[in-house]
Amino acid sequence: MKRIRSVALAVMVVLIAGFGHAVLAQGRGMHQNNKAMHEQRMKNLENLRLLKLMEVLDLSDEQSPKFIEAYSSFRNDTRQINYDLQSAVDSLADNLTSGEIRKDQIDKSISRIASLRSLREQRLAQFHEKIAGFLTPEQMGKLVVFEERFERELIENIRGFRMGQMAPENP
Repeated sequence: MKRIRSVALAVMVVLIAGFGHAVLAQGRGMHQNNKAMHEQRMKNLENLRLLKLMEVLDLSDEQSPKFIEAYSSFRNDTRQINYDLQSAVDSLADNLTSGEIRKDQIDKSISRIASLRSLREQRLAQFHEKIAGFLTPEQMGKLVVFEERFERELIENIRGFRMGQMAPENP
């Protein structure tokens, strides 16, 4: 339990520092710096995710470099797919609000989005196949649980932190 609180506190520090820098950059009108800071926050979050995952999996010295290489490659692929997916969704949204709705364009966008979602799932399956060669079944199970819970727990911790900060003090 103490370990979970330490990780939650580390997450909060990283996120608060990132949000604080973003607010300062916006206040000064530094759009480019804001974008760079956003990218840095995303990298920090990715690093935190990897560190937490390695802690959960309790990797051996032999497993660690193999896992880091496979995980980094997977996350890079996934990041690009997610970027392309978000662009496709934004494009579809723009088409729907343009006032000139074309069925063929909408069908094409929906097909592209479905294809990218499928590709993302395919990359996840390939990643799991690759690491199954050197992780134990218990570690694979922990990985699957981690993948499903990490973002949800992060968001819950942030909400809890915000609610604690916004709650009126009782004298």
